[in-house]
Amino acid sequence: MAKKICDFKDNNLHLVGYSVSFNGELSRNELSKRLHYRENYQNVITYVTSYYSKTWGFCISYKEYQKLKPGMYKVVVDTEFVDRSLSLGELVIPSLVKKEIMFSTYICHPSIANNEISGIL
Repeated sequence: MAKKICDFKDNNLHLVGYSVSFNGELSRNELSKRLHYRENYQNVITYVTSYYSKTWGFCISYKEYQKLKPGMYKVVVDTEFVDRSLSLGELVIPSLVKKEIMFSTYICHPSIANNEISGIL
């Protein structure tokens, strides 16, 4: 049985944001061109998006990248683009005070706490 190198189910940062579908086999050298990692952060999975270009890729830690052996790799990116409305979250907490405080943030970058809570901070 083949070992998975990265899986969206394990960490949603593994798949480059807005990746297009792909299914095929690539050599380690070909696959390496689609892998994103940071040598200076051995255990970090980076956040990469391809919002403005039709491509695909994976983000892995540099430690995982170093484990890749020469050979062929089966690659499956099963994605689709849908034309839907944007969902928003809203919460109003009633108060006895007549003043209103509003906190705002966005949720378009998955699993990036420093980015997502910056609006609230």
